[in-house]
Amino acid sequence: MTSFEQAKEVLKRCFGHDRFRPEQERAIRAIMGKRDVLAVMSTGAGKSLIYQVPAVALGGTSIVVSPLVSLMSDQVGKLLDLGLHPAFLNNTLSLRAQEKVRNRIKSGEFQILYVAPERLSNPAFLSAIENLAIPFVAVDEAHCISEWGHDFRSDYREISAFIERFDQRPTVVALTATATPRVRKDIAKSLGLQNPLEIVSSFDRANLSLSVVHMPHDERGSWCVRTARSRGSECGIFYCVTISETERIHDALKRAGVPAALYHGKLSNDAKKAAQKAFMSGRAPVMVATSAFGMGIDKPDVRYVVCCGMPLSIESYYQQIGRAGRDGEPADTIMLWDEQDLQTALFMAEAGGEGQNDPQRSRQKGARLRHAGFLQGRRHLPTRSHFALLRRETP
Repeated sequence: MTSFEQAKEVLKRCFGHDRFRPEQERAIRAIMGKRDVLAVMSTGAGKSLIYQVPAVALGGTSIVVSPLVSLMSDQVGKLLDLGLHPAFLNNTLSLRAQEKVRNRIKSGEFQILYVAPERLSNPAFLSAIENLAIPFVAVDEAHCISEWGHDFRSDYREISAFIERFDQRPTVVALTATATPRVRKDIAKSLGLQNPLEIVSSFDRANLSLSVVHMPHDERGSWCVRTARSRGSECGIFYCVTISETERIHDALKRAGVPAALYHGKLSNDAKKAAQKAFMSGRAPVMVATSAFGMGIDKPDVRYVVCCGMPLSIESYYQQIGRAGRDGEPADTIMLWDEQDLQTALFMAEAGGEGQNDPQRSRQKGARLRHAGFLQGRRHLPTRSHFALLRRETP
């Protein structure tokens, strides 16, 4: 049996699928042949299988680097249900639980191990894996390694040093949903990819409807209530730019009797876990959140996503609407905007977050926002032509 035939057997036996999608097959053939991969694939295209199937087929312990704690627990739970042997190691576990996981890592019982990037320099973790066979390291949300990406994280810059520690270099797999050519080049350089197979799939998802509604801020609470009520028990997400707006929309829905969960970065870990669990289980079919929620969450039946304000980049917009219709069925995406949003988005892009200490990065983020057309106030935005921005350079 060839290595790819082994992967196909794992796909059928463990995941219940008869065949790979074309992009999945190309990537998995490369990984099974020990070739590096850089894959930019749309939300819902099945990126997770690209590392899950080889992890089982190749044996040893494969490592998945991810910044998304919610993704780790969600995917580990699903893999356990399939009878596989995954684990995650992050700060949501108690110190005692982390020690137990490290001891089990040393025994080599895990097929796939999810860790956050900052974990890769932790001495206790490095000690736990030092005698393991590690066939590959997968870097999820790989755009985070690039200063030209929309979500740069300095911890990602340490991944290459981690890979260089090995006497026998593991294969490296970089995965993301959005990356311009400049970002892809930076990913490959920063991770030290060697002759990688590069896959860039289409970003246009025909099952999503895209629309824009001009909506003053003081009318959005009542509009969101009417929208949620009109959708009945359907699952939906209301994304807000600021925490205060998130809480205001959530309060309006709760007062109207809509079962809605709340998620933003200032909530405790327990509160965020409870909100995610309520949404994923359907007890709260509506989620009101900042962009802190949703990355890596595989809920297939989200029927609508509302952006209550202007996302700070075309990539952020794509990530947010990407939560809708992952089952391939029709879903609606709506952006609410007014003139205040235009200025708020530009201010936050140029002066907020990490960019406030980096003038060059701040200017670059503002230029990207203008290039996306979001500052023009045209009511037909966004359109499918905006997906082309994810495939080419921006200023």
